[in-house]
Amino acid sequence: MVIISLLEKKDAENIMKIYQECFDSAFQIQEDKLNQSVFDASDFCGEASLIAKDENTGETVGCIVIKLSDNQQLYPNTAWITLLLVKPEYRRRGIGRCMYEKSEKVLRDKGVHKIYIGQDFANLFSGIPSPQKENEEFFRMCGFILNKDKHYDLEADIVNNKKIDDFNTVEFEKEFITDILENEDSDRLLTFLREEFPGRWEYEAETYLGNKGKLENIVILKNRTDSGILGYCMLAVHEDRSGGLGPIGIAHSIRGRRVGDYILSQSLLQLRRLGAEKVCIDWTILKDFYGQFDFLPVRTFRSGYKEF
Repeated sequence: MVIISLLEKKDAENIMKIYQECFDSAFQIQEDKLNQSVFDASDFCGEASLIAKDENTGETVGCIVIKLSDNQQLYPNTAWITLLLVKPEYRRRGIGRCMYEKSEKVLRDKGVHKIYIGQDFANLFSGIPSPQKENEEFFRMCGFILNKDKHYDLEADIVNNKKIDDFNTVEFEKEFITDILENEDSDRLLTFLREEFPGRWEYEAETYLGNKGKLENIVILKNRTDSGILGYCMLAVHEDRSGGLGPIGIAHSIRGRRVGDYILSQSLLQLRRLGAEKVCIDWTILKDFYGQFDFLPVRTFRSGYKEF
């Protein structure tokens, strides 16, 4: 028997212990990442986030973490399952299903009409991590529709990477130029995103700029004869010299000309200049596009959702 109660920040250490048992090394995180993505997140829904403990021993055996959209324009009446864990020896007893159903009832009472698996802002996962038949079937039995295709986190060494060095930019640079975003181009970037990629990418860029994020982490693409922005790429570099890349996108009008390859190569060079060594590109199906620079899958996910 288990006791299910509300999840609190004081439970973080115990959650980390079962997290480490449930996922292999590719998915491991530190406790500060858990706190940042869960308890300290503005959209954390404490009323629908639950913890399960063994009634006899008091041991933590499972949890479900829910986030509730605080951006009704972008994600109206929407929630996310950030984390759903049950210790291996306690599985197949209905604990996960029980926690989910209790959370769903709270969300229904709050007027939620759509729940995603992962994909939340500051997410831990972009879907079901390392999807296997058993955990996919769990979500299907809970009424979720799973995407047909899997997606990936890709990684590459960008320091010892001859393919970046050998990429030929001559033909592209006859017409285009890449640069680091300047303050005077911020409004042009948001206009570009509003027209070409309305929604989450626009919102995330606007939030980043509003929080005074470093402009050196944004690469933009322009025509040599025009000040308008035709593409962009977001970058990140961390203290351990790991880096992140994405989103990346170019205008519809220049697609099909490999211009995306060009801005990608220039963005990787900028990451080098910023000190990054190993770079992760998360939440993508474009293995061939990034694979040209030796990016390979290191984590696999399958996303899904439920509407009611």
